[in-house]
Amino acid sequence: MAKKPVVFVLPVINSMQDVGYQQAKLGNTMRYIALAAMEREPELPESFSEDGKTQYLAGVDLCYNDLHPSKTYFKLDGNWLPAESFDAGADVSSLETRQVGVTCMLLTGQEYGALNNSKSGTYDPSMYQVVGAWRDKVKKYRHNKVKDLVAEIKKIQAEGKPRTRAARDDFAEWQKGWFDSAEKRCKTSVSQYSDTTADLARFKRAKAAFIKEYGADQDC
Repeated sequence: MAKKPVVFVLPVINSMQDVGYQQAKLGNTMRYIALAAMEREPELPESFSEDGKTQYLAGVDLCYNDLHPSKTYFKLDGNWLPAESFDAGADVSSLETRQVGVTCMLLTGQEYGALNNSKSGTYDPSMYQVVGAWRDKVKKYRHNKVKDLVAEIKKIQAEGKPRTRAARDDFAEWQKGWFDSAEKRCKTSVSQYSDTTADLARFKRAKAAFIKEYGADQDC
């Protein structure tokens, strides 16, 4: 039987004073978490160590599993269908069954791809779609949690630093700096944060097209 979602105990809020208190309390908790992360991973917010990243994502996945437990799927006419799509009392005893959830992230890229490869021994295009939907949602959840942690760390690092207005670059200089920064950000998003919205090859094609059209400095 599929695990039921964990019900988190939410604070009682009856007034804007309660809102202010709970928001401040949450902010203090997030600061504590960020400081703990900085102590264990000194390269943050730029990057995780390999072991640190593995442990961090494992923790994020545990929470995702609490919120979205694995589901039971039955195979009918070659298609994997979630248990809830069957009428109550339907006889599914003869159907192949499988549990799919956050643990699908343990599949390597090769193992996942094999589900959609007709020459592999695990070929199952319907399961490929099911697993793919789960993986996309977990990756987005991971990405958002990393983004929240990085933002809090940057806020801590900025404390006490005077804010100075940088000298204004001309457009060509600014453009070169932006391309350099964006390419670095794209690489990091792919390698460190499993960001499915980052595509380095696509970025480079777009950069080349912009330079060709605008006539920018080729060094950028």
